[in-house]
Amino acid sequence: MEDDNWIYELMPEAEADQINAESIVTAAREQGGVTLELHASDEVAIQMCLAYKSALSGDTAAWSTIQVFLGGILELLETHLFEEGINPYEDSGQ
Repeated sequence: MEDDNWIYELMPEAEADQINAESIVTAAREQGGVTLELHASDEVAIQMCLAYKSALSGDTAAWSTIQVFLGGILELLETHLFEEGINPYEDSGQ
């Protein structure tokens, strides 16, 4: 029977175990996810596009509009993660 602990000959046991634990978490997170569906009237979509174009030209007020929009999306993602038992600020592995 082949030794299942061969990896410990290549690196310290704690490091190998840490890599293994992180890979298990990563694999589990690849199975989950969230789908965001955005509904906006044409007028709202046009206003967001115009704000984005202005923001790219240096309009700081337009950047504020874009920031609020993105903040709403990020709040949805954050809520989903917390509902899944994932704290994105502590469990990210970064």
